[in-house]
Amino acid sequence: MTTSPFILEFHDNDRDNHYQLIVSVILTYITLSWFNQVIYLMKRVCLWMYCVYVLPGICSYIN
Repeated sequence: MTTSPFILEFHDNDRDNHYQLIVSVILTYITLSWFNQVIYLMKRVCLWMYCVYVLPGICSYIN
């Protein structure tokens, strides 16, 4: 009878660890998707700046 609370406590702890794992996976997924969005936006901005500033400069330099 004395081992019963220990087993229950162990199971509760195990369940808490399970929830922590799920939460950490979700947070990691959100962080990675946000990071990908930021990288995508930075690529877009760099491409736009390249097209607006660098290409006309190269064209005028060639001409």
